[in-house]
Amino acid sequence: MQNIYSQLPCTEIWTKGEMLLIFEQLKYAIDSKLLVDKKLISVICKQLLCVLTDVEMYAINSCKNMNAFAQFNWYYCDVVGNVSYLAEREEDNYCFLRFNTFNNFESKDASICAEVRMWLNALLNDAVGFSGAGSKYRNAYLLSLRTTLSSYL
Repeated sequence: MQNIYSQLPCTEIWTKGEMLLIFEQLKYAIDSKLLVDKKLISVICKQLLCVLTDVEMYAINSCKNMNAFAQFNWYYCDVVGNVSYLAEREEDNYCFLRFNTFNNFESKDASICAEVRMWLNALLNDAVGFSGAGSKYRNAYLLSLRTTLSSYL
């Protein structure tokens, strides 16, 4: 999956809760004794730290691979509301929306994809760019996430 992801150009909008949800799930598993193996907890945290490092490098370089084919734009927005994907291709578009539950909505309908594109553009207008020169806010965001993750190690 990582090989495919590293070849696709993308724009990602993260919120504060993006990684905090993962932290909350980890904390719940630890507190409820569903996850008691300290070595496994450490491995999970280290893998999440690796993900953050990868995303940070993508943002610094504004691409996900050495030949700059897979452009990467990373943004932070206070409130997004749901997880949304919009794949724009020459021949057609495809959107996938998840509404913070197990309910998903998928569509190739051109008018729905156009609405999703307009909504994403509105989010981008209110977002802080983390790619390229956006180091001040990117570094503060990543420090906060890394500090939280380190508390589990």
